[in-house]
Amino acid sequence: FELNSRQLHDSEVSLLVNLLVASPVLPTISCLSLEGNALQAKGVGAIMQQVVCHPAAANLVTLRLGHNPRLDAKAMAAIGEMLRDDQCNLKELYLNNCNLNPAAGTALAKNITGSRTLVRIDVSNNRLNDSAVVSLHEASRVVARRSGTQPTILFEGNPVTQAAFQLVAAGALSRACM
Repeated sequence: FELNSRQLHDSEVSLLVNLLVASPVLPTISCLSLEGNALQAKGVGAIMQQVVCHPAAANLVTLRLGHNPRLDAKAMAAIGEMLRDDQCNLKELYLNNCNLNPAAGTALAKNITGSRTLVRIDVSNNRLNDSAVVSLHEASRVVARRSGTQPTILFEGNPVTQAAFQLVAAGALSRACM
């Protein structure tokens, strides 16, 4: 299901949620793409709780929220909180080009550790610093211990130092060689 670049705001999310939940196609949706909108924490929280983690959305494994420049630490906390839900089957989470700052990256890292299904997180082309990227890397290791699979984190285009890049790359290489 795709609703990209429609300038969807939090105020319109309840209408979208109601339509999706009432729709007989919800069980068949594997990807929800809401890229290029104006979503914020309240709207993303409602989408996660009422759609992504809905019992009928068992096949929904990909959430694309890239190019939503109003997402912040509160939005990342809302996403992470729902990733812990047993009804949440997200495998891929795209948050590329969202203008995420270091606080948002750290909030996401703190909250993804409860996921049992994530295998890919795209936070490329944001404003994440070394600390946020390393926190995400460490959180992915916690997810690996819980689920048996360490998520791939795409972080290209963030202003990280070579030292942080090497740390994350070394972790990825050691995982690939297992």
